[in-house]
Amino acid sequence: MKRYFGITIFILFFILTGLITSLWNEEVCMAKEFDASLNVMGYDRDVTIKINGVHLSRIKGGQSHSVRLFLADDPKIKTLPPEMQQKMKEMFCLKKGENIIEISFKGKGQPKAPTPITVSIDSGNYQVPVLTYVRNPDIKEGKTKGTFEIYTDEPAGFKTVILQGEEPGKVELIPFDFSDLKQEDISNRYHKYGYKERKNPHFRFEMVFPKDWKIINVKEPAELPENSIPVEIGVFNRYKIPDDPKSDILAALYVTAVRVPSEWSDAKAVEKLTEYLLKGYSFKILKFQEYKLSNTTLKDILLTYEIPQDKIYWSRITGFKVKDETRTYLVGKRDILYLVHLHTSEKDYKTFAAEAFYIAKVTLQLIQDKK
Repeated sequence: MKRYFGITIFILFFILTGLITSLWNEEVCMAKEFDASLNVMGYDRDVTIKINGVHLSRIKGGQSHSVRLFLADDPKIKTLPPEMQQKMKEMFCLKKGENIIEISFKGKGQPKAPTPITVSIDSGNYQVPVLTYVRNPDIKEGKTKGTFEIYTDEPAGFKTVILQGEEPGKVELIPFDFSDLKQEDISNRYHKYGYKERKNPHFRFEMVFPKDWKIINVKEPAELPENSIPVEIGVFNRYKIPDDPKSDILAALYVTAVRVPSEWSDAKAVEKLTEYLLKGYSFKILKFQEYKLSNTTLKDILLTYEIPQDKIYWSRITGFKVKDETRTYLVGKRDILYLVHLHTSEKDYKTFAAEAFYIAKVTLQLIQDKK
């Protein structure tokens, strides 16, 4: 009898193991078809998030959270035991196509080192985040509501949805990104500028730029310094009277090259050069965004700083690295970081400078030697 009882237990164990494996395989298959996750960092805040009216009770703030999200009509939920269905029901809240997200937060405690609050929706089938929301450490209370679209695969031309925030008593409307250029826009409103005839290949580049900004001729540097000193290789100005260089400069945009350690990531290089360019000034980051590409992450920073006995300026900086194949270094390898750096005022940034920066950022390209 005991022998048969042992055989029975073994068979039941085998069947149960097969069932678990089958369910796990189904989940893996489903993840390959549709993959989404919600990620939240809000260490010193209470956080509430709703998607399509469904309150995600697992997200409470005070720490780092990450949860899988599923389609509301996914049949897999019906295969789970009743008690698991109830626990996981709120995670089955997405729709293919347009979704609505609501985020709110309040300060919690007195942190010694305040941190930003960040919310993102990611998909393993997308090259960039589906959605991002970032508030700076000094913002202790806020809310936002917006829409985003998500599909099984990343649509052609997809761009991350950047949610803006609404703090108590005010609505923040800071332009950060713009629509892609259309051919008729390029013909009517923009020029293609190029520094093509330079001897040093490090300083040859071209970009599309608004017609009412003027290119400022910069003398070609003899060489790019080895000591990580930035060199201006292109300057664009927006004058108060567009056709009069003697009128006041309302905004200036610089294209800069600098050698940086190869082990730095693109994002770290931008952060380090931002600190260098604003050394001696007290600056405050208004907004930043990281763009995940196939082989790197780019960082885009908007900040303010004040010159004593002057006024508050706005600055926006981003950049990318390229390998320097022109020489062999005796000590340590170096890459070249190309920066796009805007300098203006709050009023002029919101009026026209933000678009100029965006156009420069997305159209700047180096001119390679033809072999």
